[in-house]
Formats: sequence, C-alpha cells, structure tokens
Amino acid sequence: MPTFLQRSRAIQRSTRLCAASGLAVAGITGPSLAHHPMGGVTPDSLVDGLLSGLAHPILGWDHLAYLVAFAVLTARYNETRHNVARHNQTATISFCSIAALLSGVLLHVGGVSLPAVESAVSASIILIGVTLAVATHSLSRPALIFFALAGVVHGFALGETVASAEPTPLLAYLVGLAIIQSMLMLAIARSLQYLAHKTGVLSLVLARYAGAITVAIGIVAITRTAL
Repeated sequence: MPTFLQRSRAIQRSTRLCAASGLAVAGITGPSLAHHPMGGVTPDSLVDGLLSGLAHPILGWDHLAYLVAFAVLTARYNETRHNVARHNQTATISFCSIAALLSGVLLHVGGVSLPAVESAVSASIILIGVTLAVATHSLSRPALIFFALAGVVHGFALGETVASAEPTPLLAYLVGLAIIQSMLMLAIARSLQYLAHKTGVLSLVLARYAGAITVAIGIVAITRTAL
C-alpha cells in the first residue's frame, strides 16, 4: 500500500511531467493529430484495409492517447479489485470499448452525422487523463464504462478513412482496429500487473504519468481544434 508521502511525490512528479509533456507533444504532433496510414486514400483491398486498421490508431496521437489511457485505467481497475470476478469484469469492459470503437466506425460509414466530433474526442482525452492522474484505489466501474462508450466518438473520427470503402477492405479495417486495441490493452495490463507485483507503488506512479501525458495531449488537441 503506497504511503501518503509516496502518493504526494507521485502527484508532484505528474504535475511537472504534465507541463513538460504539453510542450513536447505540441512539437511532435505536427499540424494534424489524426493521420491516415494510406495517405488519405480509401483502402481498396483486404490487405490495405487491414494495415490501415492496425496503423490508424497508432499514427494519430489523440486516438493512441485515448487507447493507452483507457488500457491503463482498466488495468488499474483490475489491480484495485480483489475478487474472483475481477478478470471477468475487466474482460467485459474491454470488450465494450472495442465494440464502441467499431460501432463508431460503422456509424460514420452508415452516413450518421455527429456534431463537434473532434472536440468530443479531445474532451474525452482530457477527462480520461484527469481520471487516470487522480485515481488511486477507488476506481469505479461506471466511470470505466463511460470511457469505454466514449470510444464511439473515436471510432466515428477514425471511420472517415473508410467512409466510402467497399465491404472487404471495410471489414479488414474493423478487424485491424480490434486487433490493435486488444493487443495494446493486453500488453499494458500485463506490464502493470508485473510492476504491481514487483514494486506495488510503481504501477500507481506510472499510471499518474500516463494520465499527465494524456491530459497534455488532450489540451493540445482541443486547442488546435479551436484554431
């Protein structure tokens, strides 16, 4: 169990990191935070659709920040639960996030119109970052479900690249998105579980770092959306 002093130091470090990250992210992300792996061209084959789905969330710093932050938040939720059903709960929440992301893509492809999508994406990044930065040992399942469902707006934004794609590359794109999100969540969950087992407090500190960086990315994203 982390001591009060350890928690205070973690908060101080996260605050300093947040300020530094804002400058770093502003220089890294370039003029646009959402990048198309096919250079903006709609995928027209199974391979192109799959590669686009695998790469698109990673090439866009805003979407990657959301995916990583949600994965860390889910892992922290799993870590703070001490019952047999916690793995089933985490699996359910992870499935919901993937389903929400794919649903957002299909909404865009289906011609549904969502207002202020980019602003909603940026706001969700800031909210999940703040939650991750301040959460300790009282993570709530409703909060995780909310952030999982927020994946709909991220999926909607990602769906722009396949809005006019044929069924085969579209299906491959969805498979790629599901694979990359599952791999990210699994890798981060395993890493944090290992760190928690070895050090205890280190996973909490890293979660705060991730939250601070996520907030910084969200601030940069929403600032550029407003410009």
